[in-house]
Amino acid sequence: MLLRSRDIETARFVAPARYTASMSLSYQSFAKNSRVLRLSTMGAQGHQQMITRVRTNPGAPALALGWRIALLTVGLAFCLPLQLQAQGDASSDARLHAQRAELEAAARKAEQEVAQAGSNAGLRSRKQAEASALRERLRDGDFGVGDRIYVEMRGAEQPFADTVTVRAGRTITIGTLPEISLQGVLRSELEPHLKREVARYVREPQVTALSFVRVSVLGAIGKQGFYTFPADILLTDALMQSGGMREDTDVDKIAVRRGDREIISQEEARRAIRDGRTLDQLDIRAGDEITVGKKREFNWGTALRVIGVVSSLAWLTIRLSRR
Repeated sequence: MLLRSRDIETARFVAPARYTASMSLSYQSFAKNSRVLRLSTMGAQGHQQMITRVRTNPGAPALALGWRIALLTVGLAFCLPLQLQAQGDASSDARLHAQRAELEAAARKAEQEVAQAGSNAGLRSRKQAEASALRERLRDGDFGVGDRIYVEMRGAEQPFADTVTVRAGRTITIGTLPEISLQGVLRSELEPHLKREVARYVREPQVTALSFVRVSVLGAIGKQGFYTFPADILLTDALMQSGGMREDTDVDKIAVRRGDREIISQEEARRAIRDGRTLDQLDIRAGDEITVGKKREFNWGTALRVIGVVSSLAWLTIRLSRR
């Protein structure tokens, strides 16, 4: 077929559905003996478009075939990076939750440091508490009574999409299915665990889940109060969603408390902010308190009073010395 100015041909590339990326290519009439190559990409990261004008000879069938091949080549060149980027995003999402192997390694390291602490009672006590907390998390899992999880289930006769609450015994109920235990389940294991459990009653189910954690944010922050955050949110994002920083906020004075004890020190919080760690990676649980300290303000009133007292004493000392 000859490539004429009235001809419009389109080649479409669709990446796998999970990457939600697609691409379309078309060349359209721009003027006599010319074409417009229009390339657009659509994916999870947004929409981009590139337009270039290309001269062609409409009387040559070979060039028409050449254009088709060129369009296919360019399309594949743009589609592959999109797919690879989506794969990278998917793998990075998986790393937002602490993995069991990482926690096992951290627990072993803390236990080794306890043995090597020697006469340093303070270090030995801190590392014993750290190892104990890690072992408890590995044994009991991340979910406690009152935690909330958003669950979507497809493939069943009655699809389900709602927020469920963890009840006594660390169990949840999805629709009309029997109770599902979350004892010993980490957040990073939640979706695979639910898929296995639901598959006992539903054939080839599709299950997605998002866990939340309810914490209080107090101190020098834009809006103090109780907040429910996704567990995979960055600590910095949680602070920004709490009203952001104030003029007197001291980002070096952020800590996390659980009851009457501090579980994340100011130094650890600084490292977490620097490394971009999530609430889950920090083992922040429901009921924890994120406190934000204030900058030290120079109190001119106190300073002037001190200067006045010192000046008075100096004057009195000089007067007495002259007698």
